[in-house]
Amino acid sequence: EIEVETKDAILVTQYDFTWGVLAINTNKSIYLPGETAYLQMGVVDDQGHTVCDAKLELTIRNEQSGKGARLSTEDGTIQYSDECRGDSFTSIPDYFGYAKLPDQTGVYAMELTATTDNGIHTIADQFEVRDSVPFDVERFGPTRIYPPATYEVKFKIRANEDFVGKIKEYVPESFVINDQFSIFNFQSIS
Repeated sequence: EIEVETKDAILVTQYDFTWGVLAINTNKSIYLPGETAYLQMGVVDDQGHTVCDAKLELTIRNEQSGKGARLSTEDGTIQYSDECRGDSFTSIPDYFGYAKLPDQTGVYAMELTATTDNGIHTIADQFEVRDSVPFDVERFGPTRIYPPATYEVKFKIRANEDFVGKIKEYVPESFVINDQFSIFNFQSIS
C-alpha cells in the first residue's frame, strides 16, 4: 500500500506483488527509425524462482497509428535461452527477441503476457522512436539477476553533438558497485 499526501487529498494505492516478477528490457529507451530493438525478458514465480518454460507473447504498438508487431515463443520470434537453468547466474536473458522498427516516430507501447503453471500475467512498458537524438545510449546488462552473483553492466554512448558534463546512472542504494573508476573506456568515433 502506497500513501501520497497532496495539499488537496491523501491518495492511497494498493499493489499485489504475490505472483512474482515479469520483466522486459529494451537495449535502448529511444530508437531511430528503422533500427532493430533487442528485447530481453525474464520470468520469476511467486517463490522467487526463475521460470524457464513460460509461453510469452509481446505486442508492440505505435500509440498514434496503432500499427505494430507481435512476437511470441510459440512462433519462435521470442527465443528461449540455452542458459536458463533456474536459480543460477547468467548474463544472457532467459527470453529474447528482435523487432525491426518502422520509420514512423512516436511512442511505442509494449505489453508482455506470460502463461505459466501459475496462470497468466501481464506487464506494460514503452519506448520511443525519434528522427534524431543528441546522444544514442545503449545499455548491456542482465534482465534477471541471481543476488549472490556479480554482474557487469556496459553502456555504449554515441554523442551526436558536443557534450561537457557528467554522465550519471542511478541504482538502488543496496547495490554494490565494484571498480567504479576502472570501468570507463572511452573511444572517439568519427
